[in-house]
Amino acid sequence: MIQTSYDFDQAIIPAGSSLKTSILLRFRADIPESPRRNLNLSLVIDRSGSMAGASLRHALQAAESVVDQLEPDDMLSVVVYDDAVDTVVPPQPVADKTTIKNSIRKVRAGGITNLSGGWLQGCEHVKSQLDPQKINRVLLLTDGHANMGISDPKVLTATSGQKAEEGVITTTLGFAQGFNEDLLIGMARAASGNFYFIQSIDEATEVFSIELDSLRAVVGQNLLVTLELADGVSLVDTLSLAKVSQNDAGQTVISLAGLKRKSRNNQRSQLLPIAQLDFCCTQPWFNSIE
Repeated sequence: MIQTSYDFDQAIIPAGSSLKTSILLRFRADIPESPRRNLNLSLVIDRSGSMAGASLRHALQAAESVVDQLEPDDMLSVVVYDDAVDTVVPPQPVADKTTIKNSIRKVRAGGITNLSGGWLQGCEHVKSQLDPQKINRVLLLTDGHANMGISDPKVLTATSGQKAEEGVITTTLGFAQGFNEDLLIGMARAASGNFYFIQSIDEATEVFSIELDSLRAVVGQNLLVTLELADGVSLVDTLSLAKVSQNDAGQTVISLAGLKRKSRNNQRSQLLPIAQLDFCCTQPWFNSIE
């Protein structure tokens, strides 16, 4: 059973006044210890001219660090793109890490940026190996400057949400100063994935370790939280990357990425990402949430 707890950003809500306040919701569940789930990943790496130099070098080195952290039963593919899209590592178990890393090391910077072509190819690789018992995810490494293929941020964001509904989640990793933050955050949010900004190889390696640890800890996916607001309470905004929609009854529904194991020695799990909400309260007083 999932338990809900909450904290307001202020300890006391005054009576007889209209105000805006924030609330932090936490979701926890007591579940038995479960084994690590295998991963089905595609690394999609932007090799366009705008990534040339340190950004591409950091992305490739970080990709190699991902290979080192995977297990033989994990599935991996690697796609690189500029104006052309190439699969340098087709979907396969991570049995020969040396060969996979050698393929990554051969990548060189190229021309303009067909972000949609590369990303959609990665999605297809993950979908071809789709398994509900695995963690199915695309990791998109880019500066987000799409100038070939589908380049409209609204279309890319909507497509990211559609792919998530098909079972393929996208995490975006922004490289270099001046990356397209709105696009990459939008794509990650629409897919209930994660977003990271990377400035150095140390950051890149650390971020990939965090992402992989997070994926390995997942014990439940595709979870929905429905908010039933009392009379006089309205939702103003949600301050997380979780996807927010409305159901047929007009209620707010938050799609959460997954239920994650908290630690090896603790059977209590935490549902992430934590949802933070802004409320506008016109009730004279309230002190509990159901």
